[in-house]
Amino acid sequence: MADLIARLFPWYDNEHGARRAEQVIQGARGTPRFFEAKNQPEPEECSSRETTASLEDYQTRDDSNSFNEIDSIALTFSDPTFKNSQGIMFGWNSDACDIVVPHLKGISGEHCYITFDHKRRLIVEDKSRNGTIVTYDNLGGINKKKFRWIVGGDCFLHRFVKVIVIQIHVEVKFRIVVPEHDPDRVDDFLARLRELPGLPFGRAGIQDGPNIMANRDLVSGAASSSLPVGPVTTMDSILVRRKVLARGASAHVSHVWDVSNGAQYASKVFVNTAKFNWRGEIERMRRLSHVSGFGV
Repeated sequence: MADLIARLFPWYDNEHGARRAEQVIQGARGTPRFFEAKNQPEPEECSSRETTASLEDYQTRDDSNSFNEIDSIALTFSDPTFKNSQGIMFGWNSDACDIVVPHLKGISGEHCYITFDHKRRLIVEDKSRNGTIVTYDNLGGINKKKFRWIVGGDCFLHRFVKVIVIQIHVEVKFRIVVPEHDPDRVDDFLARLRELPGLPFGRAGIQDGPNIMANRDLVSGAASSSLPVGPVTTMDSILVRRKVLARGASAHVSHVWDVSNGAQYASKVFVNTAKFNWRGEIERMRRLSHVSGFGV
């Protein structure tokens, strides 16, 4: 489906999260965005164990057939109803948002939005007071404000990640499924967004300024910080670890991916640092010019 940007599904990791997300999706019923399940299960026919197994299967399989068994929201390039020049907006302010979520404590009027970056990768960008969480196969679950996450169009995601979940609130979670995109459709979409009017501050919900506190690089840690809208540095990074490349007596090296800029690194984590030869390590790093072989 060349017109498809992404599909949003309820995420079934807890009762409240699933129920709230289902309410949001059912709220789109009757609109072009609503994608009705093709194979609805018969009510009261399955045992609770069978139902649980089905949901677990949906959560972990990269299988397009299973996606058709659950109602979802389809975000498309041709949708003429997008409201916000920043992107496809999530939040409780129905004047500004395309995906209207419950007005719960911790959710902003304009909470986060989906758009494309300069490399035509699909991204989620937070603009809320309390932050957003995006996980990749349950990794990288760090609450961040004024931050961006790549959720599509990156080779690392295509090769190594099956399940991406956007958490706007502990009770509002969506799985996002992203196909490949035609670059021309992306460019046309961004051009159309630029023509949309921006909303005055008073209509945009309560927002706060960027948090200028920088924090150290994190590998699936927990912190809150911010990123500028422009180029992303590693000062405020979330690094998702794919696998350990090597282990030694004093350190281990992992293949990691930066969720904001798509850079892949060999991340070296030291142990038993009190007796470590730091001068020798500095000299080795100076001689190192390139690391390859992440794909093996």
